[in-house]
Amino acid sequence: MEKLNKENIEFINTYLENSDIIYADIRMEMVDHVASKIEAKIEAGDTRSFYNIFKDYMVENKASLLLNNRQFLKDTDKAISKQMLKLLISPKIVVLFIFLLLLLNYVLPGIDKIWLSNLVLSVPFLSITPLIVLYGVLRYVYKVSRFSGIERIALFFTLFFNLFNSSSIFLRKALKETVHITVVTVICSLAITFAVALTIVGYNMIVKYKNKYKALV
Repeated sequence: MEKLNKENIEFINTYLENSDIIYADIRMEMVDHVASKIEAKIEAGDTRSFYNIFKDYMVENKASLLLNNRQFLKDTDKAISKQMLKLLISPKIVVLFIFLLLLLNYVLPGIDKIWLSNLVLSVPFLSITPLIVLYGVLRYVYKVSRFSGIERIALFFTLFFNLFNSSSIFLRKALKETVHITVVTVICSLAITFAVALTIVGYNMIVKYKNKYKALV
């Protein structure tokens, strides 16, 4: 980008950020795209100032850029879904799930029902803690920029939490009556397995962005 200086690039970035392009990775892609288009106009003989060229370009293309932002987020969700599915059927996660089944099937029957019902209710909260803590440290201690892939995992955590929280509430009520311990074992094993898988995907996302956007991580 020889025709545009650092101030011009920062101006584009700030404009996009103020236009609700909040994620650094999406914004960087758009900054490169917009800067290239403006450079092309300058190289084609447009002698107007950068600000006038930029203003006219955004009048014509801002709507499509915002549409691309939404599409980018959809693509990110699809990519996370594929990573989750691939990980959940991987040998290491399958082995983890079987191990948890055997371990909990051995441990849970010996636990008092009242204590067990409280434990079951806390499983969803405990299982989402690792990634929340990791993200909090990155954002508020190390001031890492916001990235779409990392934050979109929150949608999967929300879905996961609501699913297993509903299950844990049901199990807590059922434990006061009669419920086979195998049901409790399976649901707890699934909750922990999903939490581990989500944490791994989240960590992989962080490493990916760290390598690709070193200046922002």
